[in-house]
Amino acid sequence: MLVSALFITLTANIDPSGFQAMTWPSAALIAAILFLVLPATILLATIGSDLTLKERLLPAWIAPRGIVAAAVAGVFAPELIKPGRNCWCR
Repeated sequence: MLVSALFITLTANIDPSGFQAMTWPSAALIAAILFLVLPATILLATIGSDLTLKERLLPAWIAPRGIVAAAVAGVFAPELIKPGRNCWCR
């Protein structure tokens, strides 16, 4: 329940202007990573296992996609981007 609440809270804090700044090449890159690269890595990683093709396709389709990293980034990002904060990323 707490994880579900966290994801609802994180998506409620998304600023729509961030999507407007996204270019088509960056959107295509994100889509390629999500729908081609990550499933391919899972399918390649399970070659030679005792899993059937259907058993290999399921995690390739719904596998975790760094959601913990995304959740942590969403929690700490507002603090890290405050004006005047000393940050190595400037």
